Amino acid sequence: MNILIIGYRRIPAIARLLSRIKEYDLCPKNIFLCIDGPADKDHVRNVLKEHFQHLNIEVVTQEINLGLKEHVIFACDLASQYGDFIVLEEDCDISPSILEFAASAVDFYRHDAKIAGVSLYRYSNIEMSNTRFTPINDGADVFFMKVPSSSGQCWTNEQWGLFKSWLHLNDDRLDVMYENIPKKVAEWPNNSWKKMFWAYIADTNKYFVYPYVSLSTNVSDGGGENIPNSTSYFQVPLMYGTKADYNFTSFDQSKICYDQFFELEALKDPSLYGLPSHSKIAINLHGLRTLDKPEYDYILGYGGLSPFKTFGLSYKPVELNVLMGHHGDVITLSQEVTGQYYDFEYLTGLKFHNKNFLMWLLKTLFEKLKVILRVKV
Repeated sequence: MNILIIGYRRIPAIARLLSRIKEYDLCPKNIFLCIDGPADKDHVRNVLKEHFQHLNIEVVTQEINLGLKEHVIFACDLASQYGDFIVLEEDCDISPSILEFAASAVDFYRHDAKIAGVSLYRYSNIEMSNTRFTPINDGADVFFMKVPSSSGQCWTNEQWGLFKSWLHLNDDRLDVMYENIPKKVAEWPNNSWKKMFWAYIADTNKYFVYPYVSLSTNVSDGGGENIPNSTSYFQVPLMYGTKADYNFTSFDQSKICYDQFFELEALKDPSLYGLPSHSKIAINLHGLRTLDKPEYDYILGYGGLSPFKTFGLSYKPVELNVLMGHHGDVITLSQEVTGQYYDFEYLTGLKFHNKNFLMWLLKTLFEKLKVILRVKV
């Protein structure tokens, strides 16, 4: 297994990541350090010479600035020539078990056509909806999502090659592909490689393998291209220790699969609600799905008019209220949904991440009040 570190100008963050590899005595086949331009080559090489001489590091620097998307694609193209590879952006930190998990997971899912990659990071929140994300645990060490990972992930050269082939065929029609991913993701800048990969796995019906406990975390040091100021918003609990044996489950046997909107696909089963088997159900518990197309018979969400079935909102994660048939009137299954649920306990922790927090919170409360009172303002 190779390790690819992608950097820009945060040399202290790169040094921290290399220090972890040294501290944990990790032994990847190769370490590739790709730094976007204009890079200070002398400074980089002096840091490596002074502190990391014993590590087998191949340094590739750019004379000009390629930008995030082009640089990530360039670096992954390079690393993929040498086999399986882990990708860590410079502001990541890692667990001592990262190599064991990555190698074991890649080997287990290597020949599964449904798998587009293996994540080393597990989301704790959903930035597009500002809600917490907690996957249902079925006893395995992993679950599946039609959502790409960018804070620590690994690919085989074949998995990366399939993405590049898709991109070559669809590069001129990405705008159409973006219609099937969360709207806020589609609105990300065009320098986002992650937006393209999101469209790829949605279009090809592929999934990332996700660990329940993260092997990498996003420190989000200030000075990056997308995060100019430091934040703890993307920090997640990290496995601090070693683990050699993992309980992997095949994709076909797992019921813990989430779609490109972070919605549990098992909730689309009509039998859960006593509906005919041909019924089409859209899940919108996180509010990321655009429901302006008449392709569904029912919508599972909040504030539904004349609901066919309702559920409470006491169990965590939210999907358990439906799976366990919890009585209540917050979650609704109906043919028209007008409301959206917001986790206010979680939102109050965003005041330092969202500069317009107060105005946003007041607007959210107002919209919620309109739904409750059923009035037009």
